Amino acid sequence: MFFPPSGGTPPTAVECFNVFMRLSWSHKLFLRINEQVGKRRWLDLFMIFCARWLIYLLIGAVAGWGVYSISGDTRSLFFVTLTATLAAAYSVSLAVGLIIPHRRPVKELPGVKTLVPTLGTWKSFPSDHTLWSFVLVFAVLLFGARLWPALLFLAAASIVALGRVYVGVHYPRDVVGGLALALLFSAGSYFALSYF
Repeated sequence: MFFPPSGGTPPTAVECFNVFMRLSWSHKLFLRINEQVGKRRWLDLFMIFCARWLIYLLIGAVAGWGVYSISGDTRSLFFVTLTATLAAAYSVSLAVGLIIPHRRPVKELPGVKTLVPTLGTWKSFPSDHTLWSFVLVFAVLLFGARLWPALLFLAAASIVALGRVYVGVHYPRDVVGGLALALLFSAGSYFALSYF
């Protein structure tokens, strides 16, 4: 915890400044984004939707793209590759969360505004929503999506990631970690497909 527990003496402005200067780039950026929560109701509602529900639309859209844009054995290969990549990446994400524990912002920073509940507060890094979203996008790219569907899927995944930070459940570093894992496992899938 960065500040004294509740009931203690409130920190002075100088103490707050000193603590802020010791925070990482991710904490600082998170706090700047979190300041915006509650200022625009329409933005809060949009980000709640993006952080919680947009990933399900993305899963459905990618599945629909796979069914209608890919044919024959390539379609089966798409779904097998996507499932295997998601399973492997998610397993590693959980392992990373256990080995390198980072708690969610609500557990580390007092007064953080959160707009959505989470299943737990033990794991913040890497962001699983970001991981899943970008694995979906990279799978579509790997299997030759045209420019506009690829850009739409990429925009949706990016908004999911941003939404997770905005609603107060992830730090920016968590999103970067999820993106990095998605890229790593998607590249691994690409190389595996190239050799088999």
